[in-house]
Amino acid sequence: MTERTLVFGMGATKAGTTWLYQTLHHHPDCHLRSVKELHYWNSFDAEEQAYKLGELRDQMTALRAQQAAALVSGDGWKTANLDRRLQDCQSLATVLAGDRTGDGAYLNWLQDGAGAARLIGDITPAYALLPEPILARMVALVPDTRFIFLIRDPLARLWSHVRMAAARSTREGRALSHEANNILARILTKRRAPHVTARGDYPAIVSRLTGAVPPDRLFVGYMESLVAPGGQGPLAAFLGLPGLNGRPEPVHVGPPADMRADLVQPALALLRPHYDWALQTVGPLPSAWLASLARAA
Repeated sequence: MTERTLVFGMGATKAGTTWLYQTLHHHPDCHLRSVKELHYWNSFDAEEQAYKLGELRDQMTALRAQQAAALVSGDGWKTANLDRRLQDCQSLATVLAGDRTGDGAYLNWLQDGAGAARLIGDITPAYALLPEPILARMVALVPDTRFIFLIRDPLARLWSHVRMAAARSTREGRALSHEANNILARILTKRRAPHVTARGDYPAIVSRLTGAVPPDRLFVGYMESLVAPGGQGPLAAFLGLPGLNGRPEPVHVGPPADMRADLVQPALALLRPHYDWALQTVGPLPSAWLASLARAA
């Protein structure tokens, strides 16, 4: 058993989890492995396990190619950093492929190399979709577990998620904005790609979290407030990490594209319950949220 605090970061997709990872990773009292998304808790199913191991193999192939290029260029720092990331991927694959009846190997992997760090963590956005029994198992792993769920303006988050999907699927010669608007139209009119809306269903996600996580171990925060200069105070207090100082802007903003005007109102109609829920549950809405709501006028 460990005396360290174990933090699970499970913000909604495109809601600042990379910012969270980098902020904690650079804090001297924190130890996070060089792999951001671990997918341990959402890969117990054999099919999902095989899929995640395949993703890790692909990641290692890319890292080896980058490492070969760094060796040729003589960049010693980059070569060492890539070697560390490659080793972390290899050892994580061993954990994911091993005996999953207990979670000791996973916990040992998280702590390996932690030294005097008081906090270890796993930042994986997909954990937001976990069922309550798995969340309860996570709560019980160590005496002090903390859960962070970041939320972002629902309209901006949805559009960012759609743009990311479009960037992955756009065929050569087709404009990203055209593909993104087509995806969004299908979501709004035919309820296609339900995983996109599920990843941003804040009321449902927080309902599952509160069903398993004690209230003093759960932090739900507005991404826009946290990434603002000096906005990390509430999160620092929750984690007991003085001097928490993340970069004052989100990471991985994604490719730009304009949402079609005729899709704005239907999107806001779909998302309006999430704005109402946040106001009642989390607190006053940030200016970015209010600006999106104003588009409904």
